[in-house]
Amino acid sequence: MTGEGVGTIEDGAIAIQGQDIVAVGKTGELEKAYGGSEHVIDAKGKAVLPGFVDGHIYTGLCLFRGEAQDVPEIEWMLKTMAPFSRYVKPEHSIKGAALGVLEAVKSGTTTFGEIGGDMGPAAEKVFKPSGVRANLANTINEIGPGE
Repeated sequence: MTGEGVGTIEDGAIAIQGQDIVAVGKTGELEKAYGGSEHVIDAKGKAVLPGFVDGHIYTGLCLFRGEAQDVPEIEWMLKTMAPFSRYVKPEHSIKGAALGVLEAVKSGTTTFGEIGGDMGPAAEKVFKPSGVRANLANTINEIGPGE
């Protein structure tokens, strides 16, 4: 990536007011403008990155991890996942979503594009309380005759 405002800032700093980033720049410049900060985090020798976006994730299926590792992609949903899905209760999807969000946040993901069945409970019990951003969509499937 190239252009104004893109790239690495050596000896950089970030000024935050409330939940908003209000300035990014050289440490000396931000110390002059925001020198009386209430809280300072020393991140010398660290990299500070923006939150990552996962635009296509199924956190509710985290509990199935590894179940279809050896199945060709074209078959994984119908031949591997579908037989298990009839036993999945809403509380399983909530627990899977909580695990998936926790794992993702620990690795820097802050925004999710989540797909699943009846996303309302996951939004209420997992995504909203965790403070992440999420675009949630209910799954729509259409399978033709004989498939």
